[in-house]
Amino acid sequence: MKIKKTVGSTTAIGRKSYTIHTESGNMFKAVPAGTKSYDCNGHRFSTIKAIKYWIENLDEDFDQKNRAEEETQEDQNSMNEEGNLWDSLDPCAILIKGMMEYGWVLGASTTKTLDNFGWLNEDGSPDTDKADREHKRYSTLNNKLLK
Repeated sequence: MKIKKTVGSTTAIGRKSYTIHTESGNMFKAVPAGTKSYDCNGHRFSTIKAIKYWIENLDEDFDQKNRAEEETQEDQNSMNEEGNLWDSLDPCAILIKGMMEYGWVLGASTTKTLDNFGWLNEDGSPDTDKADREHKRYSTLNNKLLK
């Protein structure tokens, strides 16, 4: 596929996300994943250039396959009324809170997991503010369920 244009926008965490448009009308959203990589259509890439190379080398029947997969995925990923995918506490928030409250030491594999799921700040430290917000969200949800 031939790329027509790439449009960038800044996310809430300060990193850029990109929408890549092709001449055939397809759009690919590249969103930041962790501190250094991007997710696009279920694949992880280290650079935008790598995403563009992947898009340019897709076969022409990708569009039909992709639309069928997206419709199936949308049916499976129904959100609750608050717009959250889960009614439980995110495991990454549990790890960060454990580190903060109990002095847990996070090893390299745990830090890599937090990075892959977007729970590290730009400087590589755990996002404690995000963990606090997640705990508050879950506490509010849990209180609603108990009433």
